[in-house]
Amino acid sequence: MVRIVLFSILCLHAVAVFAEIEDPIVTLLRQETDRFSAAGQQGDDKTVDQLTDDYVLFSAGDGSVQRDLHFDAKDTLADELRAATEALHGPDRVRARFKAAPSALFVDDTGALNHESDFRHGPATVSDWVLHHDGNVAVASFSLHFNESRFLAVETWEHRDAQWQLIGGQTIPLYTDPPVIDLPETELDSYAAIYSAGTGSRVAITRDGQGLSMTVHGAKQPIELKPSAHDRFFTPNQPSGYLRASTDFQRNAAGSVTGFTRNGIHYARIDPSVAAAPTPPPTPGELRLRDFVVIHSDDVAIAAFYHDRDTPYYGQTLHQTFRSTETWVKRGDTWKLISSQGRQIPN
Repeated sequence: MVRIVLFSILCLHAVAVFAEIEDPIVTLLRQETDRFSAAGQQGDDKTVDQLTDDYVLFSAGDGSVQRDLHFDAKDTLADELRAATEALHGPDRVRARFKAAPSALFVDDTGALNHESDFRHGPATVSDWVLHHDGNVAVASFSLHFNESRFLAVETWEHRDAQWQLIGGQTIPLYTDPPVIDLPETELDSYAAIYSAGTGSRVAITRDGQGLSMTVHGAKQPIELKPSAHDRFFTPNQPSGYLRASTDFQRNAAGSVTGFTRNGIHYARIDPSVAAAPTPPPTPGELRLRDFVVIHSDDVAIAAFYHDRDTPYYGQTLHQTFRSTETWVKRGDTWKLISSQGRQIPN
């Protein structure tokens, strides 16, 4: 009898897991997420428009939110949800009646997934408030200021059980340029050389005033580099959502510059007289969807997931990981994307 009961329990558990895996809404949204990502990579604006709701708030990770300004709400609900958001992020973390739903899904500024809050820091002030709402769903974007740091949040509210409940969102960090230091002219000159990541790769670094210029594969527009430390440089004036990736130079025991690393790719210093003509950078690899997690009601769904991309890069591999959260709403028989926030996770 014990074995029969145990077997029955295991069978019920297996059926429950199978049912969860085979949830038709989850399956459909996984397919639509792949379609949307592929269309964005291929520049297929027609498919992107078909999958996007009119009320969409779209943040691609550069620190800005794309939207139709016509739908920016200036009404009572916008004021109420802003007040609720300020209370949620205020000194007392007041939940009041505007509370997070029990199944809420949040991604914090590290990329971690949790079910409580998408902001793991202390009290913060709210600015740049934008709200779009239609029917039982509202999507908001806003900036959070914590000490000297700033973050961008995109969150979703749903009207459930006669009240508005926060059901998910994602917060990403916004960056500023690090302080620029002064380096001796002789040190700046020591970086000027030709470098290569492998056969067909050619990167020229030249002295440019108190910094450097990097020309990749013969491109017409060089990349500016400013020193933040000895042997460490960054590209200034990037969009606030982009991490200030460093260019780190290496030296041998004698102190001579031998190469540098940037975005996980190593470039070795080479003799310019034997350098081959540069070839165009490889085409980026395909995005691979993983860790796809969805919570949903009948007509509103939030998905959190990663995209991985590996690009063969002159004999090396350029690895990129992106973290995203999307909200989909059902319009008739079709699911539409009404909010999205994503960013590249640092290696």
